[in-house]
Amino acid sequence: MKKHIQNGNLVERIIEYFFLALLLLIGGSIVYFNLSDIRCSLDPDFAHTIYHYMEVIKKGTMMLPNWYHTTSLELDGTMLFALPLYYVTGNMFKAIGISNILIMLLYVVVITRLLKLYKVDKLFIYVTLILVLTPYEYGMLDYFNMMFYGGACYAIKTIVPILMLLVLSLLTKETYKSKVGRIELIAFGGVYLYLLFTTTFSTGIFCGVMWNYANFYLDDLRNVFSWVSGICAKEKSMGRVDCNWNDFCGRIFTS
Repeated sequence: MKKHIQNGNLVERIIEYFFLALLLLIGGSIVYFNLSDIRCSLDPDFAHTIYHYMEVIKKGTMMLPNWYHTTSLELDGTMLFALPLYYVTGNMFKAIGISNILIMLLYVVVITRLLKLYKVDKLFIYVTLILVLTPYEYGMLDYFNMMFYGGACYAIKTIVPILMLLVLSLLTKETYKSKVGRIELIAFGGVYLYLLFTTTFSTGIFCGVMWNYANFYLDDLRNVFSWVSGICAKEKSMGRVDCNWNDFCGRIFTS
């Protein structure tokens, strides 16, 4: 009976070490990709992000004149750590790589602490981290590039709710009754509030302002759409089967 239990424990240990090794391999791969020459993997979004960062450094302000922001101010991504790291490394590509590594480590620390708080077995912690860190897809708007590589545009947005769960769990478990628990709660709570404010300001408020701006000019936009529809109708009446932007874009500037 004892031998059977010992064999069972040995198998469990082997499985646990296997997933730990797999986790280290995935984490090491993310580190390697971020510290290698990432200029070889530039895509339009990433190139735009780097150019934005360099302009912020060059001009010395986040509010760049004549800069067109699209979906966010890009403060809640790699820029969060990359800008200060640039002054240490003197190389924006290295700064971005180190920034993404720090973001990855933040995920590891937060998820590990949250699961340990609920006494989750080590094996399942390793499996959870593997599921989070695995680069399922690589591309301009794919998982790896949006989370732990390039601009990492969704990394901070995603960690915020996980941090909220951790802070609420620390309060529920009343870990703050001990000195170490209070320090831990203050640390994670401070990081949560800072990242929440950053992503809210960068994406939430920005999108809200842009939406209101669009609504303010909604009547003008309706007029433009009506005009475009009129052009399409005219084209079709002349025997044109298709009618798209390329058919009338020249006319918009010449009408």
